[in-house]
Amino acid sequence: MTKTIPMFSRCVHLDNVSFDFNKVIKELDFKYSKSGKGEPDERKLSSKLTETKDVLNRKKWNWLKKIVNIQLEKYTKGVMKYYNDFEMTTSWFTKTYPNDQSSFHCHKNSMVSCVLYLQCDVNSGDLCFIDYKNDNLFDIPLTEFNIYNSQSFQIKPEPGLIIFFPSQLQHKILKNQSTLTRYSLACNFIPVGHIQNKHSDSYIHIKR
Repeated sequence: MTKTIPMFSRCVHLDNVSFDFNKVIKELDFKYSKSGKGEPDERKLSSKLTETKDVLNRKKWNWLKKIVNIQLEKYTKGVMKYYNDFEMTTSWFTKTYPNDQSSFHCHKNSMVSCVLYLQCDVNSGDLCFIDYKNDNLFDIPLTEFNIYNSQSFQIKPEPGLIIFFPSQLQHKILKNQSTLTRYSLACNFIPVGHIQNKHSDSYIHIKR
């Protein structure tokens, strides 16, 4: 029997949700927003972010937080088979104008992250993941790319697409080559409850 095993793979989970995206966009307030202020130019985020990083804790967004948490459980329980529940720690909306993009980054102090697209088209800038830990000794030309040999992956945005991924994965938003301003929601999550066995040296307990 011939078998190929994708050993030690990292899971990026895609799903779709549906609600009135335009209604959400109309309710967003970027009056007090920031865009990477104080960072070197080459690492600056061109996208505008809502000033606070806990937008889904506001009462008016409770319904949207429930939608995200349902999808979160599909990923953590259904796909990854994690025993622990997960708690949302941060959430913010992003507004990306045409020709804007971001630099590679990861989400620290988090285990799982997600992005949900509200307004975009196929030219609004792919979400690009890169493997900085690739340890190939030789840079051999490839006849085609697949899940075993690729050092980067790109996902095209579409309204209602929600993507969950390990927070430590380096990623960036490619240039928005559309005439449409892209709107999205991003969230971070950590596990809660008992982490490891009580008799383990690395045992911790994270309260909600």
